[in-house]
Amino acid sequence: MFLYLSHDYDHHDKLFFCDQDQALLSKVPWLIMKSNVYFLPSLFLISSFEQELSKLFPDKETVFHHLGRYLFQPSNLVWRLITQYYQDYLAKAEKRIGIQIRVFDAETSPFEYVMDQILACTQTEKLLPEVDTEKTIAAQSENQTSKAVLITSLFPGYFEKLKNMYGEHPTKTGETVAVYQPSHEEEQQSYNNSHNIQAWVEMNLLSFSDELVTSAWSTFGYVAQGLGGMRPWILYKINQTKPDPFYGRGMLMEPCYHAPHVYGCKAKTTVDTATLVPHVRHCEDIRWGIKLFNSRFVSIGIGIKISIARDWFNCRVFSLKFLIHICISDMGDESCISRNESVLYRKSSSPYKPSSYLLSKLSTYEKLHEHCGPHTDSYKRSIKQLKSGRIDDISTDCRYVVWVKYGGLGNRTISITSVFLYALLTDRVLLINQEHDMSNLFCEPFPNTSWILPHDFPFKSKFKKFKQKNHDDKLPSSLFLYLAQEYDHDDKLFFCDQDQALLTKVPWLIIKSSMYFLPSLFLISSFEQELSKLFPDKETVFHHLGRYLFLPSDRVWRLITHYYDDYLAKAEKIIGIQVRIFKDKPSPFEYVMDQILSCTQKEKLLPEVDTEKPIGSSSPSKNQTDKAVLITSLSPDYYKKMMKMYGQHPTKTGEVVGVYQPSHAGKQRSNINSHNIQAWVEIYLLSLCDELVTSARSTFGYVAQGLRGMRPLILYKIDDTKPDPPCGRGISMEPCYHAHPIYNCKAKTTVDTATLVPYVRQCEDISWGIKLFNTS
Repeated sequence: MFLYLSHDYDHHDKLFFCDQDQALLSKVPWLIMKSNVYFLPSLFLISSFEQELSKLFPDKETVFHHLGRYLFQPSNLVWRLITQYYQDYLAKAEKRIGIQIRVFDAETSPFEYVMDQILACTQTEKLLPEVDTEKTIAAQSENQTSKAVLITSLFPGYFEKLKNMYGEHPTKTGETVAVYQPSHEEEQQSYNNSHNIQAWVEMNLLSFSDELVTSAWSTFGYVAQGLGGMRPWILYKINQTKPDPFYGRGMLMEPCYHAPHVYGCKAKTTVDTATLVPHVRHCEDIRWGIKLFNSRFVSIGIGIKISIARDWFNCRVFSLKFLIHICISDMGDESCISRNESVLYRKSSSPYKPSSYLLSKLSTYEKLHEHCGPHTDSYKRSIKQLKSGRIDDISTDCRYVVWVKYGGLGNRTISITSVFLYALLTDRVLLINQEHDMSNLFCEPFPNTSWILPHDFPFKSKFKKFKQKNHDDKLPSSLFLYLAQEYDHDDKLFFCDQDQALLTKVPWLIIKSSMYFLPSLFLISSFEQELSKLFPDKETVFHHLGRYLFLPSDRVWRLITHYYDDYLAKAEKIIGIQVRIFKDKPSPFEYVMDQILSCTQKEKLLPEVDTEKPIGSSSPSKNQTDKAVLITSLSPDYYKKMMKMYGQHPTKTGEVVGVYQPSHAGKQRSNINSHNIQAWVEIYLLSLCDELVTSARSTFGYVAQGLRGMRPLILYKIDDTKPDPPCGRGISMEPCYHAHPIYNCKAKTTVDTATLVPYVRQCEDISWGIKLFNTS
């Protein structure tokens, strides 16, 4: 049956929305629909669909957001055009403002009126700054921020006007504003393929905006706001005179159904369909249209983005300005592709959900960091206090903890996490002393600010000299804390309640650490209650905080995704094997290789090979599955051995196994930036694996298992003899604290800290370490 559901359909066509007609249509095998309208809201008025739709979409605002993202992925050709334009023009901006302009009749909507409307909206709502027309462009302010404006319109006049305005005059705020328009076709050419490709490029680019301004009635804008998951600012339609108000905030992000039916099927009379159910009402931009609303919708204010995130820690809750953060859209002010795309590379979402208290705490912290972060007034006041050497509670409302690097990337990552949790517990702001060897590794984790210690920080040059036994080395208004492998008794007093009480009075703490000292924070009685609320599931501390803090930079993300797409994406199962040899002498290659094969084959991760047959002598089974083995090691030998084994002989199960190793650096070079970039690529690739085998005592493996959210199989350390069994399943996915204090602060005597509370016990891979466990 042919169904005509377009804007000019008649009464008989509209009977499609009646229950009795739907009952007849259910018997027709093929329905052919011709439609150009978003008739979806009227499906919510069909009583036979009501219960199913309520279960599918409890949040009525998100129907197009979810279905649109599910259905409409750009083709490779389009995606290349999108990413090329984004990288060339938009990626470096601190904030992106999308302005979509659709003028249906130039006579009733003259250019001057529309231009005034755009400026009124963007400047009144602080999306764009005003310019100082009395001055010409000169030197920019010291703390300038940059904004990019993306204009989509069939007409170039709006782009030219804005570009000239921000190109010729400085802004009153000192911000720099760049204006871009990808194309201007002069007229819509929807039957032209190249036109549609360009339109699809621009819709996607708009959906990556931090703020969106759209034209009333425009379906182009509806798609962009739905894919972006945001409520836009709507430029109301101009009919000869300027509308009052000129513009308004969209109440919801759903598209409008421009030509709804007005027939009550049961009453068989005309009816206002916007009055039948609380979740279908008139549109904001066209009074006779209808759209879906949340029945208990509350206006929360400017800047809220709403969505359901498939994986919280890929999507992240930012500050309270955002109710729930969008997963695929561009979330930060800075460019961070991995924030948008990482969920696409994880085969399943994390089964471990953060506590509501942790979410609230992180939101509160983000507000604190934005208030106190680098270059803020509070930060400047605190720096003056630091230089003066006087502690003055009146002069600053912020306290800080600075992390100073020590050790390799795995050690750095777990120690930053420990310092961050300490910052959360003590209401301090975390700043990291990023040297060149750590540049371009991570995205900025906190919105609208930076976690990098500014280069002009006083006494920064002294950080490298700080080491063990510098207990008397106090900077003005600050204290240096040494929490690394070889720290001594005085350093370990950091974990005593009485010493923590003293530290609260010091505005600046500088911590040099290489360890996951986080488990010992759970032994400080003054933190106990807060930690229990933050982490009722003790095994997930690094999983949650690690995913929150450490997102690959754009450069690293491109390396990760290229390798994954080229070698791992087609495998049905990916096995990650992380090999770390600390000393060759007690762990010879043959022993370790036997250990890997024994572990992976015994645990059914990898099949045995038939050494009596060469590849090709037996055909694969009909139900063959492909497995990819990702090996990370400083040595290439394990990769060569496994590749040769699975490349020359068929497996006994008929499975096909591919073996890959991204790099083999020979030895660790943690002071070289390129080495750390490659290490971060490989840690993250391991975290995308379906199964994980790690080496005992390796912080590299700890980070991978924590980000993945998995208890790995651990290859026990070889000490002259082969361990039996060769490996064992970890009973907690938390990292191990290798050098914990064994001092009882109250009794002032040594104590086994693995016996004090049920959720802190000895590690599986190192007998003198401690880690967090679930008590059950």
